[in-house]
Amino acid sequence: MNIFKRKKEQTVVHQSQIFYHQQQKGPWILENRGRLKNCTPDKCSTRGHLMNENGNIEIVLQPIKRIVTFECTELSTEEFFKRVELMAISGQPVALSWAEGIVFLVVPYQPNSDIMIEQTMKGTIHWAAVIFSSMPKYQPIKKFGAREIPIIDQTSIPYLKQVAEWLKKRSRLNK
Repeated sequence: MNIFKRKKEQTVVHQSQIFYHQQQKGPWILENRGRLKNCTPDKCSTRGHLMNENGNIEIVLQPIKRIVTFECTELSTEEFFKRVELMAISGQPVALSWAEGIVFLVVPYQPNSDIMIEQTMKGTIHWAAVIFSSMPKYQPIKKFGAREIPIIDQTSIPYLKQVAEWLKKRSRLNK
């Protein structure tokens, strides 16, 4: 479990385990044992989930507001798939995304500081790199000999469709 220290007494665990309290006290922070500090039975369950007055878990959709990528590389289709094949041969799990005539691979950036975690919780995600190429026609599988790499049609995912449109506008090879 990734544990990060915050101001003096607070301990913060991985972002997926931070639950926010609705009152003025701010976030409930999980302790190492998996229990919430200051958690009382009337405010949360024994499993550590924040509950409202009715005893129901609050479900909140927080859309992504901003994507920051540190590198964006366009490759010819042949070069793109050569690199993907090398990644697959080396044992790295690979799943490609496709939308708007663009096939792309996102390399996530792992948040490892309080600032990065805070930005992620506010809707900004960070990618180490995006590698992309033109692929006008969608195909669900790309074969490399006996290997098959899935290509996921992300057209129905609004933020990934917007990423593909952004990449397409920046494409130099399609012009």
